[in-house]
Amino acid sequence: MRRDGILTILIGGGSGYDYKSVRRWTTQRKLGYSLIECEKIFVPIHKEAHWCLAVINRKDEKFQYLDSLKGWDRQVMKVLTKIHLEETRQKIWPVDSKENNAYIFPGLGLGLVMSGAIRMHDEMLLAASEALACQVTHEHYDKGMTFPPFSNIRTISANIAAKVAAKAYDLGLATRLPRPEDLVKFAESCMYSPNYRIYR
Repeated sequence: MRRDGILTILIGGGSGYDYKSVRRWTTQRKLGYSLIECEKIFVPIHKEAHWCLAVINRKDEKFQYLDSLKGWDRQVMKVLTKIHLEETRQKIWPVDSKENNAYIFPGLGLGLVMSGAIRMHDEMLLAASEALACQVTHEHYDKGMTFPPFSNIRTISANIAAKVAAKAYDLGLATRLPRPEDLVKFAESCMYSPNYRIYR
């Protein structure tokens, strides 16, 4: 059995995570079917002495890691989250609307506004997706959660906005100069806080 699987290629190179090297592995032409039809995607993981199984459970909206030795690989789960988001962006999988409408778009929009970006770039959308994925912790995975808790949405959005703004500056698309030293704090300062006057 080959051990140079998709995760090995994704994270085994000297440059780290590299989705482009495996992007064509999951096309409909390559597989003979579309991943959009799959409720669960099984990813075998070789751990030197034994095999484990990671699952992208799209039906129940969670990631799973199955190991007979009760182990856990945080890096694998992070990579699965990233590749799921990449596949969504690259191949237009239908995703739960809450991922875009509630999690991605508020932070994405704030990042564009606070940087004064003159146009939207694909890498800025990817930065927003990665910022969301990075906020899913080990404890969230243990609970079978695909996304961080919505109760922290303002913090989540501030971090997404900061990453989007940083990408805008890196690409030379930002017009609000000079660049803030702390983009997360700047994002928080730009947020609208609804405080309503009390009437009797």
